[in-house]
Amino acid sequence: MHKVPEEVEILTVREYLGDKFPVRIYRIYHDGSRLEHSHEFMEIAIVVCGHAIHFTEGQEDSLSMGDVLVVPPGRIHAYREVKKLGLVHVLFLREAVFGSSTLLEGIPGFTELFGSEKSPKTGPFRRLLHLPAPDLDQALGYILKIEEETCTCDPGFEALVSAYLTELAVFLSRRFWHSQPHVTSAFSRIEGTVKYLQEHFAEPIELNELARDAHMSVNNLLRIFREATGYSPMQYLIRLRVLKAAELLREKHLSVSEAAYASGFFDPCYFSKRFSQLMGLSPKRYRSQWREAR
Repeated sequence: MHKVPEEVEILTVREYLGDKFPVRIYRIYHDGSRLEHSHEFMEIAIVVCGHAIHFTEGQEDSLSMGDVLVVPPGRIHAYREVKKLGLVHVLFLREAVFGSSTLLEGIPGFTELFGSEKSPKTGPFRRLLHLPAPDLDQALGYILKIEEETCTCDPGFEALVSAYLTELAVFLSRRFWHSQPHVTSAFSRIEGTVKYLQEHFAEPIELNELARDAHMSVNNLLRIFREATGYSPMQYLIRLRVLKAAELLREKHLSVSEAAYASGFFDPCYFSKRFSQLMGLSPKRYRSQWREAR
């Protein structure tokens, strides 16, 4: 591993992973640049909302919802031009989770993302992977399982955390292997609509207005949006609102009604129904579990 310049912040295992099993999940909302830094551990960073430019070693990539970065130890990187960027960070020590990973390294795409046991640092960095909405949901589902186990620390939690993180790594490796080098033409046609929804999800939004702004008929917008994301525009909007409400219930001392209103829901019953469908728990129960875990 090359020497990191003294002016670059180094995130340490002791500070970010602690002295227990070396896997941690951090959900962070950025609205300002993140200065150059590196870390002693491996990181999977998944963009759940917002936009930014990711810089690393002379390369840069535009990031938006569904983008995934796998950052190896020692890699210097930074986020700039940040606009309401929501990231889920999975931090871990590769050797503790994957161990002797001969079988994993035989999976197409694994070494491109996670390196090899002898050389965990991957090759030239780029935006490694973009997940459409259904795949993003699945990836976040693995992460939620990891969070639950690391919060409870029940006997055997280390084995389950390793298993869930390995599942996530295999899932991402497969998606990487089958991915195309560029965003599909369908996504490029509705990219402006997606960005608008991500930035204005808490406001009243009408399908007819989205179609007009995209210079499409409603039927064309529905067809192309579903082809690119796996959801209709309004289904996608509801997902954004529920994920924001979940974040507020975790991070802020808000009532369920306050979190619903701040996320764009104005009917508490409808909010509770949609939240339960996506998160698997009622908003009240979800908030209680997180508070109990703390």
